[in-house]
This record gives sequence, C-alpha cells and structure tokens, in this order.
Amino acid sequence: MGWKESAVCLFSLGMVHYLVLFVTLYQRLSGGDRLPVLLRPVFFLFFAAPGVASLAWESIVGDFDTFSKML
Repeated sequence: MGWKESAVCLFSLGMVHYLVLFVTLYQRLSGGDRLPVLLRPVFFLFFAAPGVASLAWESIVGDFDTFSKML
C-alpha cells in the first residue's frame, strides 16, 4: 500500500517487544525454576517470532537481504 514508514515503525515496535519476551523466556529457561508442563509450548516463540519477523522484513523491503537472513 506504500506505507513503508509505518511498516518500519511497527516492525521496530515488534522487535522491541520480542527482545523483552526473549529475555524473559531465556531467564526462565536458564534459571532453576522450570516451566510447568502446560507452558512448555511457549518455547516455540524462540523460533516462530524471528521467522515471522524475517518474512515481515522481506515484505517491507521486497527481497531477502542480509538483515532478513540474520533474523
């Protein structure tokens, strides 16, 4: 739709949110207290969110550049 600035702004907000989520999950993973069995699927967020971010960046830029591949 041509709203590249809005897309980059929302992408950066999503990346900041994921950074907070990643730190929270990583502390829980490496700490002594384990997640309950029902919350173990939460660890798929380690893989799902960067994959979606890579696809979102590709749709903003138009191709898979180096930044998209690093995600």
